[in-house]
Amino acid sequence: MQLDRTRIAVRERSGIEILDMSLHVVRAYFRPWLQATLLGALPFILINAALLWPLWLNPDGEFPWRYIWLMGVLVFIEAPWATAILTTYLGAAVFDEGINVRKAAQETWRRWPQMLWCQGIVRGIVPALVLVAISRQYEEVNWLIDGFLLSVLSLYVMALRAFRPFINEIVLLERNPLRAKTAQTITAGKRSKYLHDPSGGDLVVRWMGAAFVGSLMAMAFVQTVVVLLGMLFGQWQWGWLMLHVGFPLGLWLTAGFLAVVRILNYLD
Repeated sequence: MQLDRTRIAVRERSGIEILDMSLHVVRAYFRPWLQATLLGALPFILINAALLWPLWLNPDGEFPWRYIWLMGVLVFIEAPWATAILTTYLGAAVFDEGINVRKAAQETWRRWPQMLWCQGIVRGIVPALVLVAISRQYEEVNWLIDGFLLSVLSLYVMALRAFRPFINEIVLLERNPLRAKTAQTITAGKRSKYLHDPSGGDLVVRWMGAAFVGSLMAMAFVQTVVVLLGMLFGQWQWGWLMLHVGFPLGLWLTAGFLAVVRILNYLD
C-alpha cells in the first residue's frame, strides 16, 4: 500500500461526511463499483431466484408479500459476503494500488474458507438459506420460520453488524488468520476486539444512520425501476420482471452503496 499516495484523505470524519463521501466514491469508481457489486451478488441472485421462484406465483392474484419479505431478508443477510469483491477492490484502489475487478475477485476467492466461516456460518447466511429452503416446502406462510426464526436471525445479524461491522476488512484487507499458529499471531477475533471495542457506541450510531439512508435509497431504487418499466412497457403492476429483476436489483445496488459506507467508516 502506498500510504502517502491515497486517493482519499485518511482523516477523522463525521457520519454525515462519510455518507456524502460515499456518493463521491461511487461516482469516481462507478464502473468497477457496479461490476464488483453485481459480480459478487451473482451467485446469491441465482440461489435466491431458485429458492423463491414458486412464491411469486399467486393463483388468487394477491400481491406476493411473502416473496418480498423472504427476498428482502435474504439480500440483507447475504449483502456483506456478496460485496466482498468490492471490499477487496476499494481497499486497494484508495491506496493507489494497481488493481482491477478481476484481480480483486481472485484475491477474494483465496479467502473463501475464511469468508465461509465468518459470513456464511457466524453471520447467518447459510442458516438463512436453510430456513428459506424449508419454508418453501409449505404452500402457506409458516409463521414459525417466516415470521419468528427469520426475524430472530435478522436481529442477530443486525446486532453483529452494528457492534462488529468490519469483519470483511479484517479478513480481506488486513488478512488476519482465524486461528493463531504462534502466540504472537493476531487472529481475526482479536483484531476485531481491538478495532471495535473502543468505539462501540459510535459504530452503532453510524450503523443506524447508514441503515436509515440505505432504506430510503432502496425504496428510491425500486420505485425508479417501477417507473421505468411502466414507461417503457406500460406495465405498472409488479409482474415477474419487477419481482425477479427490478426489486432484487434495487436491493443489491443499495447493498453496494452501503459497502462503500462501511469501507470509508473503516478507514475513518
